[in-house]
Amino acid sequence: MKISTGVFPKDPFLYLGYFISLLLILIGFAVSYDFLTEENQLLVIHFDAFRGIDFLGDKFDVFNVLWIGLLITLVNFFLSAILYYRERFLSYLIEYFNIFFALLILIAVAVIISVN
Repeated sequence: MKISTGVFPKDPFLYLGYFISLLLILIGFAVSYDFLTEENQLLVIHFDAFRGIDFLGDKFDVFNVLWIGLLITLVNFFLSAILYYRERFLSYLIEYFNIFFALLILIAVAVIISVN
C-alpha cells in the first residue's frame, strides 16, 4: 500500500472532475458578471410559493455563493488528493459529487438571474 507523500497523484480521472467543476463555476462567474454588472437594486435571492419573497440581497451575495462554491471545490480537491492512496473509491466519489455540487450552484445562479 502506497502512502501519500504530499505529491499529487498522476491519475487523469482524478483531475477531470475538478476541471469540469471549475469550468462550471467559471461559467457561473461569467454569466453573473454579464447579467448583474449594471444591477444596482436589490435582487430576489430566495422566494417561496406560499410566502412569496423570503430573502433579498445584493449582486455581491450572488458572487459570494460562487466564491464559496469555488472554495468548497478546492477543499474537496485537496481532500481527494490526500485520500487517493488510502481509499481511491472515496476519492472518486468526492470528485464526481463535486461536479453535481457545481452544477447545482450554476442552476441556483441561473435561477436568481432569471427571476430578476
